[in-house]
Amino acid sequence: MSTWPIWARVGGQASANYGYDVANAGDTNADGIDDLLVGAPTYTWSATYTNDGAAWLYLGGATAPATNPAWSGHGQLSSARYGDAVAGAGDLNGDGYADVVIGSPYYANGQSFEGKAYVHLGYSGGLMNSVAFSREGTRPMPTTAPRGRRRRRQRRRPGRHPHRRLAP
Repeated sequence: MSTWPIWARVGGQASANYGYDVANAGDTNADGIDDLLVGAPTYTWSATYTNDGAAWLYLGGATAPATNPAWSGHGQLSSARYGDAVAGAGDLNGDGYADVVIGSPYYANGQSFEGKAYVHLGYSGGLMNSVAFSREGTRPMPTTAPRGRRRRRQRRRPGRHPHRRLAP
């Protein structure tokens, strides 16, 4: 039994967090073999957006996934973290090809950190480049953690220590 992995890739960009989330994409090209989706939420795609994030689809093969990605996508805003979460979504439109959903939790369009989810549909070549469906969050991420219930401080009567019992 070999101790080497059958497939491995390196992101190629410092601090990109390539492989931060990895998922079985399902059979996006309907060839009978499941495909692999890899996210890198702090990948910088171009000089226009920094840390916008990216995701790649590798088609499955008889012994291992393909060496080169069949599809790639990236975020639309700086620090949006596209690819922070990646997942196979099943066949959402009933065409026989598996579809995927990719999360971008720090996407902001009017509200800070409202997030956005993108659905890409499968086809014979892997995934379509265009976004089939997307949805933004409706509530911003809280800036502070909610406080727990405070204990009510007991009031001491003057002259008495709470831990000392007085002799009768």
